[in-house]
Amino acid sequence: MERFLIPIKQLFSRWSEKLNSAKSIKPHVEVINLRNPRKMMRIAGGVLLVLGFVLLGVLFYDAQAKLLPNTIIAGESVGSLSQEEVVTRLQQLNLPLPEHTIEIGIEETTIASSSSELDARYDLEKEIGEIFSQQQQSKLTWFRHLLFTPTQPLFYNLHVSYDQEEIAEMVSALKQVFDQPAEPASVSLDISGNPNSIIVVRGKNIQAVLVEETILETTAKLREITTEKLTDESIQKFKIAVITETISERLTDDQVAAAQTRAEAFVDEALLFEKDNTEYTLSDVELIDLIQLPNGYNESAIDEIIAQWTEELNRPPQNAVFEYDPKTLTVTEFVPHHNGWELDQSEMKQQILGGLKELEGTDTANLIDGTITKPLVLTESEPETTLAGTNDMGIVEQIGFGESYYYHSIPNRIHNVSLTAQRIDLTIVPPGKEFSFNQTLGDVSAATGFRSAYVIKDGQTLLGDGGGVCQVSTTLFRALLDSGLNITRRLQHSYRVSYYELDQQPGFDATVYSGNVDLRFINDTDHHVLIRSQANPSTLYMTVELYGTSDGRTTEITGYKTWDYRDPLPPEYAPDPSLAPGQLKQIDWAASGIKAEFTHIIRDKDGKIINKKTYYSNYRPWAAKYLQGV
Repeated sequence: MERFLIPIKQLFSRWSEKLNSAKSIKPHVEVINLRNPRKMMRIAGGVLLVLGFVLLGVLFYDAQAKLLPNTIIAGESVGSLSQEEVVTRLQQLNLPLPEHTIEIGIEETTIASSSSELDARYDLEKEIGEIFSQQQQSKLTWFRHLLFTPTQPLFYNLHVSYDQEEIAEMVSALKQVFDQPAEPASVSLDISGNPNSIIVVRGKNIQAVLVEETILETTAKLREITTEKLTDESIQKFKIAVITETISERLTDDQVAAAQTRAEAFVDEALLFEKDNTEYTLSDVELIDLIQLPNGYNESAIDEIIAQWTEELNRPPQNAVFEYDPKTLTVTEFVPHHNGWELDQSEMKQQILGGLKELEGTDTANLIDGTITKPLVLTESEPETTLAGTNDMGIVEQIGFGESYYYHSIPNRIHNVSLTAQRIDLTIVPPGKEFSFNQTLGDVSAATGFRSAYVIKDGQTLLGDGGGVCQVSTTLFRALLDSGLNITRRLQHSYRVSYYELDQQPGFDATVYSGNVDLRFINDTDHHVLIRSQANPSTLYMTVELYGTSDGRTTEITGYKTWDYRDPLPPEYAPDPSLAPGQLKQIDWAASGIKAEFTHIIRDKDGKIINKKTYYSNYRPWAAKYLQGV
């Protein structure tokens, strides 16, 4: 109390000094004060009131830093002590923490740990801090207890704290024991176009532990363990339920029937997404794989498809480079400009989902020949330099495109395809001039770099220099059909060649050989045309692009048909002393005979037909041929 009386003594001392000073200066004031005792009483009362407020303020200031009177924590009275003093007092008591067990689990799968393994303890600083904050939360309640009910006891229990990392490891261990791989229901198509090959897998009811959610739930439940609960029974077992999610469910019989019906709607159907010469097709097999059971579609699988397309399609804009001799038209460098592409993934996802719903629904307005066609949604960005800014010959844009594959080619044939593509690459055809494949290619022999591979000559398959040249002429023929340029000479092969039917029907090939077996066209536009021919020996895929200026012409293939099918001829064997006796080496493969025909229609910008030509092919039946060692 002494520290509370010091301010009062100081106040009386100053007041006494003022009275004495007043007496020495103004004697008549003393007489007036002696004659007004009531005034003296009012002054004294005011002083006492001020002193009371000062004392009360000091009392409240001191109390705010302490727990409320008669606070009892874990059975120990610690009222009117500061937080630090309470922590010290309880630490000295060394409060007992009975050994207990924490068990978490689901169904028959549980994981248990002892309190000591979980580093159970009383976090006194945290606990006392929380009690202090709780008491101070409402100033009105705190004030009321301090002044009017200071003898009323306030009881608190200590909560037990556990090591969070140990709890997390405990939950993770349970997940490893309990979790099983999801076995979702699924539907698939084994054979495209065959509804009898639909396979519906029922799936299984599988649950998985949600780790983060279970840790939070376990922490909340453990927070409920206090000194009071531990005192009720010296050894306790606390059980906590795990939180799980269903990751796969087993289909009912009705759901299996519904899955079968849904899959049947996609059989023999397709979704085609295209832009310019780029297209992606989802077949019935792929579409049925996107069905999610029992309802909806597998959006994560759709996301994977779009991610793959994005990786293949996205590209920055490319500036054009075109360096050439204007007198000889010899090109030293040519890089066509390309707009930058960025696939709109969000829009493409909606396109695929929309297409799936259309195919599964009853509205077939957009279904043509079993296919719904939708655009590839690409955001384009233009390059700084286009072809139009590099030349005045009118070589400004792509006007024709052809492609082909040559899987299973022997190494020498692959070499010859690449060499031929290089020889005709970057050829410029002036307006009104005729292009000759043979003349442009030049001599085909070992002397000019060609290797020995199988060629078709006079209706026979023979080893000769230049096998594979026709892969390039066939690809150029397809680009010419696409461009609508005037084709003046094209000859078919004697028999069907498997390379040319990897991505096309029979009849879209063009053979060349020295002499008049040639592929020719006239540049019937008002501008120069450049041939861009590229073959990739790694992917065994080649393209021919024609560049010029479009005059608005369009092309159409109609009336395609095949007929007069004839079985392949019996195998033929030719003796070859270079082989071991009895050893066989196949040099040609059997092919059925067939006739094919299509009509190529070219229209001008106004839609008027300016050229119409029917291409007829008659492929004789062919025998597999073997060399036989003698």
